[in-house]
Amino acid sequence: MELKETDCIGALKAGETFLKEKGIQNPRLEAEVLLASVLKWERVDLYVNKETVLSPKELSHYRSLIIKRSEGVPTSYLTGVREFLSMDFIVTPGVLIPRPETEVLVEEALKLLNQQFPPEKRERETINVIDLGTGSGIIGISIAKHLSGCHVYGVDISEKALEVARENAKRMGVLGSVTLLKGDLFSPLKTFSLEGNTHAVVSNPPYIPTGELESLQREIKDHEPVTALDGGSDGMVYFKKIISKAPGYLVSGGILALEIGYNQGKKVKALMEDSNSFKNISIIKDYSGYDRVITGIKHVYSPDLSVKD
Repeated sequence: MELKETDCIGALKAGETFLKEKGIQNPRLEAEVLLASVLKWERVDLYVNKETVLSPKELSHYRSLIIKRSEGVPTSYLTGVREFLSMDFIVTPGVLIPRPETEVLVEEALKLLNQQFPPEKRERETINVIDLGTGSGIIGISIAKHLSGCHVYGVDISEKALEVARENAKRMGVLGSVTLLKGDLFSPLKTFSLEGNTHAVVSNPPYIPTGELESLQREIKDHEPVTALDGGSDGMVYFKKIISKAPGYLVSGGILALEIGYNQGKKVKALMEDSNSFKNISIIKDYSGYDRVITGIKHVYSPDLSVKD
């Protein structure tokens, strides 16, 4: 990519042209995000200061990012941040990049938590939330940020993801309200007295069928962690595990909230119904009109429900 001494607008045009030639969608937006990251500006500043000439170091950095983006490296990995619910979260390679659709999961979980456990109740007891497969921590940390009187237990099998989540908790000022644990689903929670004492279980589990992974965009299949995507042969492996064990952790009136694939609503709802543990099961659509989140309210707690591995 040729990029000689130029101002902001010239750099944007060159980056846009190069990305367009390489088949990158929304090349102008991508060029803006990358240049703003290099200059540590907001995107609007690129136009306010459009005649500012870039230094050789800035041009070199920008050029390297544009080339990496043209090769399919996701923008969020290049900039190191991703906006989620108007907050900038740190993301790094090896951690799933937050999607806008996941905001629906957080919004629904917060709505139900406020309904089931209003502020006056939260003043009397800590509201325990389990975030399974926490990744960068965006779900649990967002809940901790927006819900007073709660404590979030974020679980992930990846130490790298937990390191990123820890940095995000610090960044958002909620580290004291978040406990991060390494392990598979509920397994590391045994020593925290959460069985029958959890007010919400939330998760964006791996739900893409194994056979469909190769058909994903190259930005996803070539760069994002497969363990955060692969939901087994039918995409339902983790839903089955979570739905079978969540009732033993939830209090009466507790919430199960899961992100789902666009065509998985009926199957996941059937799993929740067959468990005989949930009422008011609802499927919520995302901003594009696709099924994206399913929620249910726990029936009266039954001590005989197993929480064994």
